[in-house]
Amino acid sequence: MAEKAQAPPRTFVELLYRSFMATYGPFLTVVGFVLTVIAFFVVPATATWPVRWMLVLAVLAAYAVLVLLYAAYTAFRTTGQRLPIVRCAQACPKAFHKAKVLFLLDPSELFAHDAIVSIYYMQDDIERLIGMGRVINIQEDGRIQVLATHDVEFGDVQWQDLVKNDVTKLRRLIVKPIIPAFALEAYRNE
Repeated sequence: MAEKAQAPPRTFVELLYRSFMATYGPFLTVVGFVLTVIAFFVVPATATWPVRWMLVLAVLAAYAVLVLLYAAYTAFRTTGQRLPIVRCAQACPKAFHKAKVLFLLDPSELFAHDAIVSIYYMQDDIERLIGMGRVINIQEDGRIQVLATHDVEFGDVQWQDLVKNDVTKLRRLIVKPIIPAFALEAYRNE
């Protein structure tokens, strides 16, 4: 069975959590805790109180450095331009009565005003081309308005389902600033 590809982390907290898990965080936390408890009994009673606590702090600091180094490595490996997240969907404005849906995307340097875009729906780890559209506005805050203008295989009923703004469905949408050649040819021939 193929290993499932994991999307890059979207938040700093998610990056830290993934780093914690990837560095065997739960296991090493238990091992570190057991070792420090044992150290309390192994260190002679004549030793000063701070020596015991220094062992605890040393284990915690070493593990924190390990997690942060892994997080820095992951952040470095996944830097670059990412596709924006679709934040919401609305019914089309009256001026665009033949269009399907209006999407609002996060800011991205990859998109330009009036650019033709492709819209995909992630289903069973496969990006299905469902439509094509156009950037109709880049707002003052940088967010991007994309109008889905052409249906490839999604169907009107499913487009209208997106207007309900179900987060699980919106997260499956991927808007790319490119169009496959075959879709562009079909788009031109209409």
